[in-house]
Amino acid sequence: MRITVQTVSDLRHHFGGREISIELTGATVKDLLDYLKRTYGYDFLAEEHTMLFLNGKGGIRDLEELHEGDHVALVPIMAAG
Repeated sequence: MRITVQTVSDLRHHFGGREISIELTGATVKDLLDYLKRTYGYDFLAEEHTMLFLNGKGGIRDLEELHEGDHVALVPIMAAG
């Protein structure tokens, strides 16, 4: 199945652009995060200030199943003051 991962801001340098397309088989969000760590050196779990959205919804658990055409966004939390 094909998953699209979108990144914004300073996360783009990890992935070489703002959007990548990944081919996974029978995957969960945890499988995707493991793949991103192995392939791109990006460890989402070590990033305290980054949120993950699956098809526009936040608060996703790592065992959430992924499906063909899902869209995952990795978004750094920004503070202003």
